[in-house]
Amino acid sequence: MLQNDLVAHALSDLDASWPPSARRVFELSARQLLLDKAPSELLAQPVFAAYLDRPGCLRPLLPAAIKWLEAHTAVLERWDIERSGASDVSTGKHAYLAEMATLLGGRYDQALGNATLLKIFNALHEEGPALREREAMYRASGPHWAAWIQGLSQGAP
Repeated sequence: MLQNDLVAHALSDLDASWPPSARRVFELSARQLLLDKAPSELLAQPVFAAYLDRPGCLRPLLPAAIKWLEAHTAVLERWDIERSGASDVSTGKHAYLAEMATLLGGRYDQALGNATLLKIFNALHEEGPALREREAMYRASGPHWAAWIQGLSQGAP
């Protein structure tokens, strides 16, 4: 959703006289820029900078990010309790999650200033191309592997 919001904002800044074909090329270029640039580099891209400077620009990520952070703190809390019988995470997790929600509701540069959020954004950015590459490999080789496996199973006694 955030990527779509960024691209929609970029398109809204275009002069109305741009022909549809030029708008489509611009849209594809903006989408490719999102794939090519790490989250920490997006503010330097003029096409996205104004949108990312707005408070609340990361709200589309808020529910998923908070769920991930809740799961992460639960794992840390459980690990502490198993290791030492108590956990500092138990007493601080609500304040921590509230702080993260505040950062995600603020401006992009403030959120990226938090090491944990920066790591999450970078991991998501790096995982995207890896997932696309795996999907492409499967689409290209999946039918061949399926045929090979089927041939083996038919030839088995």
